[in-house]
Amino acid sequence: MKAEYTISRSDVGISARRPISVWKLLERHKVVRPHDHTYHEICLCVGGSGWHLTGDQRKKISRGSLLVSAPGQVHSIEIPEWLELFDLFYLAEWVFHDFQDYWEHPQLCMLFGASLLYSGQELVPARHLDLGSVFADAAQRECEDLVAAINNPVVSQLYLRATFEKILALVGASMEIQEEGTRPEVWQSLRRIETFIQNGEPFRPKVLASGTSIQATHLSRLFVRKTGKSPMEFYQQRRAQIACVRLLNPLRSITDIAMELGYSDTAHFSRIFRRYYQISPRAFRIRHGIGAEAK
Repeated sequence: MKAEYTISRSDVGISARRPISVWKLLERHKVVRPHDHTYHEICLCVGGSGWHLTGDQRKKISRGSLLVSAPGQVHSIEIPEWLELFDLFYLAEWVFHDFQDYWEHPQLCMLFGASLLYSGQELVPARHLDLGSVFADAAQRECEDLVAAINNPVVSQLYLRATFEKILALVGASMEIQEEGTRPEVWQSLRRIETFIQNGEPFRPKVLASGTSIQATHLSRLFVRKTGKSPMEFYQQRRAQIACVRLLNPLRSITDIAMELGYSDTAHFSRIFRRYYQISPRAFRIRHGIGAEAK
C-alpha cells in the first residue's frame, strides 16, 4: 500500500511547546485514504466501526481498538460507520527521552519506542490492538482529560506527560506482547547504554559483556542482529535522540547539552547530530518552534 499523502507535525500542531496533541474525531461514512505521517500516532476507537488497513493486513475496528503507528508507516480506514476516535500525536523523543522508566515493561518499549531503539529497521509495523472494555473505558477518560488540558491556555507539560503515560500503562496492563528472540543479554546491554548516556559517561562496547556468560564479540553479533547496529553506533544514535528532548527546552544551552552528554565540544556534538538528523542542533530547535535566540 502506497501513501497518497503525508501529514506533517505542523499539520497536527506538534511542536516543542506542545509535544503531544489529541483530536476527537467522528468519521460518519468518509473513507480515510492511505497516508503516512512524520510523527507517532495512537488512535483509540470509542464507538462505531470500520476497517483498518496496514500493508497486507485488514482488521475490523470497534470500541476498544487501538491503532499504533510510527512515522512513515502507511495505513488507511475503510467502511467507517459512525466511527468515534481519539487520535493522539506525539514526539517520541520527548515521551521516551529516558527509557530507564520503561525497561521493566519491555512490551511498552517494543510497542511505542521501537522506532527509537531500532531506527532503520521496521521491526514493529503499524499495530492493531484490542484493549477490552474495562481498559478502553479507562483510556477514554484519560484521552478526555488530555483534550481538556490541551485546550487550556496554559498547558502543563508535566500534566500532559503524566496523563499520556497513564494511557501507556493501561495499554501495557491490558495485554502481553511477547518479543520473540530477544536475549536477556541484549536487553541488559540496551539498559547499560542508556545509563552511560544519561550519566554522560564515556562508553566502550567491551564493558557490555562484563557480568555475562558470553564473549564480547558474540554479544556484539547478537546486538547487531536485534538492533541492526553495532553497540557503538547504537550509542551514538541514541545519544543524539536524547539530545533532541533537551534541545526542546529553550532554557538549556547547546553547549551545556553537549557537555552533559559527553561530547568533547559543540562542534563534535553538531557533527554527530547532523549524521542522524541532517540538520544542526540549532536548526532542529528552529524547526520545532524555538527561536534562534536559544543558543
